[in-house]
Amino acid sequence: MAKNIESKSSGESVMQPTITGSRNHLTPNKPYAVVDVGSTKIAIAVLNMDENPQLIYGCASTKTTAVTKGKVTDIDVLSNNISETLKKALNSNEIPNEIPGIVSISGTHVKGVNEIESLTLNNSHGVITFEDINSGITNKYGYNNNPHSSRRVINEHHINYILDGEHAVINPIGMHSQDIKIKKHIISGDISEVEKLESAAKKAGVDVRGLVHGGTASSLATIKNANKTDNLIMLDIGGGTTDISIYESNCLIYSSVLPIGGFNFSNDIALALGIDYTQAENIKIRHGLTDIYKPSVLDSFKINLPDSKVIEIPVLDLCQIMKERAQELAGLILMEIESSGITNLKNCALTGGSSQIDGIDKILTKTLQLKTNLCRPSENQYLTSEYLSPEYSTLAGMTTQIIDSKPKLLNMNSNNFEKLTQMSKLPIINKTSTKIKKLIKKPYLKSVRGK
Repeated sequence: MAKNIESKSSGESVMQPTITGSRNHLTPNKPYAVVDVGSTKIAIAVLNMDENPQLIYGCASTKTTAVTKGKVTDIDVLSNNISETLKKALNSNEIPNEIPGIVSISGTHVKGVNEIESLTLNNSHGVITFEDINSGITNKYGYNNNPHSSRRVINEHHINYILDGEHAVINPIGMHSQDIKIKKHIISGDISEVEKLESAAKKAGVDVRGLVHGGTASSLATIKNANKTDNLIMLDIGGGTTDISIYESNCLIYSSVLPIGGFNFSNDIALALGIDYTQAENIKIRHGLTDIYKPSVLDSFKINLPDSKVIEIPVLDLCQIMKERAQELAGLILMEIESSGITNLKNCALTGGSSQIDGIDKILTKTLQLKTNLCRPSENQYLTSEYLSPEYSTLAGMTTQIIDSKPKLLNMNSNNFEKLTQMSKLPIINKTSTKIKKLIKKPYLKSVRGK
């Protein structure tokens, strides 16, 4: 049975403040918000920057309908969603002052490229210094470089340095060279989408100090559970998108975003069975699977039709619908791997709410020919077990990153985070597979009633 993608049936989840003693009822004097904006839910962790900067004051999550495939569709609704979730995390009825924080961003508008740039040595002796490799070069995609650009740089991730056009090294400080170049992974987003997200967060009371790519944050949370030195592909299958990240020798070298997630599975069920989306989502959560060899395929469940009639559906039929979508997703991921030119992958790691669909790991193993494992965020002392499940990997990764970066936490800007993604070489097409289309063209109910 597929695991529940939302932690509560109401779509809302709250972790009570973890502060002990007399301060349990007080809002921290220096709160810091970690905001994960997904296609189906908002999740927020509030850090207490008072006496113990590692302590999380509270966490909360709420459903949202204001984001589709990572794109903001309604700024006001999203702002209200963020505001209400933030109040719950603060255990307060109001947000007294604007709270500094970071916000996750994802979606098909987010692109990444690998880029090589020359660095200028600041001395005549040819000895590479710390200042040389931290000269703050803004890449050619940078909004700050070109105010007319339609892209905004979100994060950068250094891969290695190239000396004299030949030698690739991780840390060149102290070495001699007259020609040094840096290879880095740059992630950018459509500026209109970035501004809509920032606007919604600001209206909700969040002073956005930086943006973090959601797929990267998920990788940070789960990477310890899936050794990235083994050359692996990490898949964050969320509600609206699938983030792909490929690691080689401890560095992210390729990433992309596919516009397929849990929504597509539920939508296929709704169209094929002739029911509304909400009922289809509940059926996916309770009965969904993609492995036709599971004993549960012999069971059945009931659905409510628009005309108030109730009919019984074999789980095997549901499995066939979901299997088609899972195979299509696996095929698109395989195409991404092939287009990247990477041939030495050893493992596939899964995370994200929709990665918990029963049997999807087996389909990926068969299609990609890679050992596939479901990964949860690494256990830590910051988050309760409720927020250490795959659907909260992005929130867990962002929280860990902020706590690890606490010395410079209050001086952050959007380019201070080393992050990753890679522009896909293939067009991303979100189409229902051919077999599912046939089911939709010939409604399931007609075949049932005609028996």
